[in-house]
Amino acid sequence: MKMSENAMVPVVVGDPGAMSMFFDIARFDHLQRVAKMFAASKIIPEQYRNNIADCAIALDTANRLGISASMYMQNSYVVHGKPGIEAKLVIALVNKSGLFDGNLDYEIEGDDPDEKTYRVRAFAKRKDNGKIAYGPWISWKMVKAEGWDSKSGSKWKTIPGLMFTYRAASYFAKTICPEVLQGFQTLEELRDIGDDTYAPASTIREEKIADQIQLKKQVEEQPAEEAVIVEGEAETDPDRSDESDSEEANPATDMTRTEMRDYIRDTLAKYHDGDV
Repeated sequence: MKMSENAMVPVVVGDPGAMSMFFDIARFDHLQRVAKMFAASKIIPEQYRNNIADCAIALDTANRLGISASMYMQNSYVVHGKPGIEAKLVIALVNKSGLFDGNLDYEIEGDDPDEKTYRVRAFAKRKDNGKIAYGPWISWKMVKAEGWDSKSGSKWKTIPGLMFTYRAASYFAKTICPEVLQGFQTLEELRDIGDDTYAPASTIREEKIADQIQLKKQVEEQPAEEAVIVEGEAETDPDRSDESDSEEANPATDMTRTEMRDYIRDTLAKYHDGDV
């Protein structure tokens, strides 16, 4: 190790590789400052706002992919707990990689994307040997076998032509130049292989917070005598109509107001980055 002449902090000598931003103290300090600036911005996607840690990781990822941080943030999402990038960014990464002579192109068999015989594959001419590199064919047989079109709200049902192109491009990158993707899956793939819960991480978190805030409001609006715990059982105000046949249980009949507030506080804490 050696000391930086200006900051007089230890700096790791050598190239730690992909994690260099995290193991070089001076670079890591600068990364945090930049991440803080991005997190405070209003022109970055919602899932990165006020989230310094995710902004720092996004900055490092963008650096390794060789693109601007804003481009990565605008085209990346977290789906089912996994980061994914949009297929259009995959195409841009392949085209700018310098590995091929010209841009990515597509071979299409069939005139109508809705036809069962329709299929697409991506190809490009290698710069190193002048040969044409072909990605795998994407056909309806594959789509059906993988169940990509069976998900709720599947784009394969509405814009199959575009989905064929996107999937052909991502499979080309995976098989011909995986170093371009560095292990990332596309947003469209994550949506197809996951369940029906599809949204940027921040959207899911905000929906949960909204639900808990609404629940808290309902509990606070209830008169204290409506639900009283006596020896572990709930006594209901006789003036209230009997709601025992309701399919959804009222949380207030199962716990005291103090327990309910504790429950809401703990649940909000799981999905909120700030103070509760």
